[in-house]
Amino acid sequence: PSRRDLCLAAAAAAPMDESFGRILASLLLVRWAAALVSNITDCDETYNFWEPTHYALFGSGWQTWEYSPTHALRSALYIFDHAAFGW
Repeated sequence: PSRRDLCLAAAAAAPMDESFGRILASLLLVRWAAALVSNITDCDETYNFWEPTHYALFGSGWQTWEYSPTHALRSALYIFDHAAFGW
């Protein structure tokens, strides 16, 4: 058999290591816990899409200058990604 065949056979025969699943679950748990207890360091970057989304959906609220037609620094496509959650 060729080297490639041996590698494929070894990969097929070896089950996924259980420790990998435990490590992945541990990392996800740590990230989840960190998200629950961490402070929001920059509220402008965190909440700046909810007001323009509300403005786009309902026609009222604040339109931030980044999304205004005058400046248009940010694309409206980003706020439409959040429109499904705001509706």
